[in-house]
Amino acid sequence: MKRTYKLIHGFVFATVITTAVQAQSPNWTVNPGGFNNSMNVTSVANVACVELTNNANKIAAFVGAECRGVVNTSTDANGRKLAFLLVYSNTTSGEKVKFKIYDSNTNTVYDSKDSLVFSNNASYGTVSLPYIVSTNHAPTAIALANSTVSENSAINTIVGGLSASDPDNNFAPVFTMDPSGI
Repeated sequence: MKRTYKLIHGFVFATVITTAVQAQSPNWTVNPGGFNNSMNVTSVANVACVELTNNANKIAAFVGAECRGVVNTSTDANGRKLAFLLVYSNTTSGEKVKFKIYDSNTNTVYDSKDSLVFSNNASYGTVSLPYIVSTNHAPTAIALANSTVSENSAINTIVGGLSASDPDNNFAPVFTMDPSGI
């Protein structure tokens, strides 16, 4: 989704909202013996565009409210903390798998923006290119057009146009501010 914003004389502000809940280390469990099928997800945890690096962080897979897989991000590979997640199901395909991230440094559980469709024996991600489970995706194609303003311009003079592509469709940043209020 491409969004365009106006840059008001001298100030740009952005607000990022993520869903977070203070928690103790979650008691996510799954009984592999209760399922007939599985798929692999080689992944990394990413919170607010920062990849997590603690061995005690967790990634969990859910179908609805049921935990279908959980693992720590404790495998070192190429300078990253990987999680080799097995996701279980009793169907061969079609279930929507959502993810949660536990950040042990902040003792917080986050809902991921990402999901996969379960497929028996499928593999998502590799050691060199892991599947990124994230709470927010960084904007791309950031551009500033017409970035000049005459000296002594009035407050609220439009300086230029700021644009970016944001893969998170429901993200609603705020990019304007009246500098007279500061």
